[in-house]
Amino acid sequence: MPSLQWLTALRIPIWITVAAIVVCALGGYLALSRFLAQQLIVTGSIPVFVYLLLRWVDGFMQGLGDDSAGAGRWLNERVGLEQRRREQLALPIGLCLKLSSCCNGVTNGPTSTTGTVSYFSGSILGI
Repeated sequence: MPSLQWLTALRIPIWITVAAIVVCALGGYLALSRFLAQQLIVTGSIPVFVYLLLRWVDGFMQGLGDDSAGAGRWLNERVGLEQRRREQLALPIGLCLKLSSCCNGVTNGPTSTTGTVSYFSGSILGI
């Protein structure tokens, strides 16, 4: 499990943003509080999504080289690749998957809140 101490550095700005949302809502600036809440959710969800994709890629890469994992067992039985060759194959595949995950997070960043949210909901629902 990787160290998550960097998350403690994010707590203070997040709580400041939450406090600003509450103050704006109580002060009557509902549009500003709604905008801040949307930005907090969208801006926070994209790095979490990218982090989960990167963790999945790491697991997939380890599975390619492992005989007990499904992908590694399939490559061993069907294709006939031994463990050393599968580990060599896992590196470029993993790098390409990590690059595509990071590019997906950058291109779907919080540049337009409604566009990003509608894109993700449309892609999940198949619309």
